[in-house]
Amino acid sequence: MALLKWSFRDLELKGLHEFPGTVHFVAPNRLRNDTGQNFVDAVYIDVPAKAVYSLPALAPGQEIQLDTITPNPIFDSPQESAAGPAGTLVQLASSGLYELGSRGRTFAGFSDGPALPVELDIPHQQEVHSLIVVFLEQP
Repeated sequence: MALLKWSFRDLELKGLHEFPGTVHFVAPNRLRNDTGQNFVDAVYIDVPAKAVYSLPALAPGQEIQLDTITPNPIFDSPQESAAGPAGTLVQLASSGLYELGSRGRTFAGFSDGPALPVELDIPHQQEVHSLIVVFLEQP
């Protein structure tokens, strides 16, 4: 949250939350969202294949077939051009600016609300998003 007019530092909230489930493979190339969270922007990063998949919105309980999505390449350096609008998860993951995929296969998504039980008394609280990262194993 930008606090520049009150402070030289931005506010950063951190915490742990136990979800009812996770994002996981239910079959080869098929992911399921059992987190209870609705993701408005998400990516699947496959470092061994050097590929980033831009996922559509993913509702709780929804499954997505990865082989129906054309992947973007992961570039070796941030200077190489990456596909997608600047600042999106797929563009950041493709350009190497995110180290999220360094562990192999990773799901990362912005939920459409706070994942932590936090309430801020601000007028734009409905615009709060949480970045949720899940490190995956193949089935």
